[in-house]
Amino acid sequence: MQQKIENLPPAPTTAKVPLPSKETTIADIENNSFTLSCGSGCAATYTAEDISQDKTSVKVKFKVDNYLNDELAETTYETYLFYYSNTGEIVKIINDENQNNILDNYIPSAQESFKEFAASLVQDKKIQLPQSKD
Repeated sequence: MQQKIENLPPAPTTAKVPLPSKETTIADIENNSFTLSCGSGCAATYTAEDISQDKTSVKVKFKVDNYLNDELAETTYETYLFYYSNTGEIVKIINDENQNNILDNYIPSAQESFKEFAASLVQDKKIQLPQSKD
């Protein structure tokens, strides 16, 4: 099955996020979405509804709108845990429901869309990177 990815640009922001102690809710998440298209008229748009951060990961709850032939067929919610290195590189993305790592188990085009979303969180300074243990 051929996959086509369409990415919507993230919303620009310059807000600083304080270093999280327990869990920090990230505000200003408008337009943080991307679409995975599986051809043959099916697509899923992932829109970040809630982003929070603790010391080890960033938790993102997505509203997932599933389309068939350009019509909304179903809306579900999925939660993913994003783990970053102290340099901002995404290390793993875990589906909270089934504990699968997207970077191991999803097709390459879907992996890239999730990686680009993860990079946008760092680029927009919506999250605080883990500190180096030097």
